[in-house]
Parts: sequence; C-alpha cells; structure tokens
Amino acid sequence: MEMQVSTQAEPARAGDTKELILNSAEKLFADKGFDGTSLRGITAGAGVNLAAIHYYFGSKEALLQAVLARRLEPINRRRIELLDRLEGDSDEQPPGMRVVLRAFLEPPLREIRRLGASGEQFVRLASRAHSEANPQVRAVFLPLFQQVVQRFMAAFRRARPEMGDEELHWKFHCLVGSMAHLLSWGRHDQCAAMLGGDTPVEADPDKLLRAMVAFCTAGMSAPVSEDEEGALR
Repeated sequence: MEMQVSTQAEPARAGDTKELILNSAEKLFADKGFDGTSLRGITAGAGVNLAAIHYYFGSKEALLQAVLARRLEPINRRRIELLDRLEGDSDEQPPGMRVVLRAFLEPPLREIRRLGASGEQFVRLASRAHSEANPQVRAVFLPLFQQVVQRFMAAFRRARPEMGDEELHWKFHCLVGSMAHLLSWGRHDQCAAMLGGDTPVEADPDKLLRAMVAFCTAGMSAPVSEDEEGALR
C-alpha cells in the first residue's frame, strides 16, 4: 500500500507568524513611520493575511507596542539588573554617577551590536518614536520606560543629592537626547561629514560607550550656573 504524501504546505506555526509580522512591521515603521505604514503593507511584507494581525495583536497601536517591547524589554531588564547589582554591592555610600550612567548607557549599545542589521533598523525606529509628535505613538512608547526612568532618576538623586528636581529633570532629558543622537549617528560614516570631515570615524561600541559615559558624567555632575552668561537674551 502506497503512502499518501500531502502536497500542501504545512501551516505556519503561531510563533513563526507573529515573528514574520513583527519583522515586517519593524522595518516599515522604521522606514515610513507610524502614520506612513499601513496594515496591508505589513501583511504584504510578512506574507500573511490581514486577519492575522487582528488575531495576534488586535490593532496597529498594539502591534507597534509589541515591536518596541520586543527590543526594549531586554535592554531595560538588563539596565535594572545592573542597577540592582550596583545598589546591592554598595554598603553605605550610594553608587556614584559614573557607574550609574554606565548601567543606563551600556545595555542599548550591547544589544544593538548583538542584533547586527536588525539593531540598526531598530535604532531608526526608536529614533522616530523618540521624536514622534503623534500622541498615539507617545502613548505606546513612553510607558515602556516608566520603571527604568523611576529607578534611575532615584539613583541619580542619591548620587548627587544637592541637585534639585528641576535641574535633574532637564539634565535627564539632555542625557536621553545625547544617547539617542549617538545611537543614531555613532555607527554611520555621515557623522564625520556632519563635522566637516571626510574620514569615516571608527564605529567602535566600546570607544563610543566610554565617550558617552565620560561626557554624560561631566554633564550630570556639573553645577548649573545662574549667572547672566547662561541666560537667554
């Protein structure tokens, strides 16, 4: 008796389908932004039907949240682990500004390097989300950082107790802005052209991390002058 062999392709497993959708969505969100990306474009890139997105994610906003969380949760989890270790190893004195900043800055650099081309793609997406004015995007993006922001703001206060809340608030924004810029430009040859040079700068993540930590430590630690030279005119 001959065995009947099916010529139909096996249906994709649920995990495979979700991964295909996430990969397609990440690329299109990075290239076109949230508003410029359609669900039909995502399904075309993933090779699935529209019902699959609604089944696994429910909405375009929920899909964006899943795309961002897939990359950000490991980064933020590592940040918290490093901070927990620093605070656990500190008997009496709180961890200093430099080591706290390194715990904040190192995980995204390491994860982006580990991801390779996907990491660079995610940097483009995160840069868009960081500067996105669309309230739907901000409503998805900002809550992913809530725990990390609370923990590190508290650690910064302990490292520099003389710093007021308003000063810390704006310095933290400067920190995040510097990090976002370097993650976007630190791996590209164009960063030399921006400064008027034509020789590509080596995109060494370890050198970039050391530069970021040194620069941000100085900025977070320096007193804010109230004299006239620092005021808008």
